[in-house]
Amino acid sequence: MDSKFDFGAMDAILEKALKDPSGDMSVLINDLILIGRKAGRSGFTLQELATVVTMGYYVSKEPELESLVQFLLSKTKPADDYLN
Repeated sequence: MDSKFDFGAMDAILEKALKDPSGDMSVLINDLILIGRKAGRSGFTLQELATVVTMGYYVSKEPELESLVQFLLSKTKPADDYLN
């Protein structure tokens, strides 16, 4: 494992999740870990994964970026006339 992984930060995140009465944070942590694992196995680098997740974070803070995200996502889907 990368020696830069901060177990203390993970502990703090888990503590924060334990204090969330809705349980939403725990679900999100689980989802992010599983997606991160899938992304790593699919060939994403840590930097690439961080970039994608950071984009999502910034959109949550600045909703006007939503159209940019929709544009970027449209570039990852094949056109309707694309045949496999």
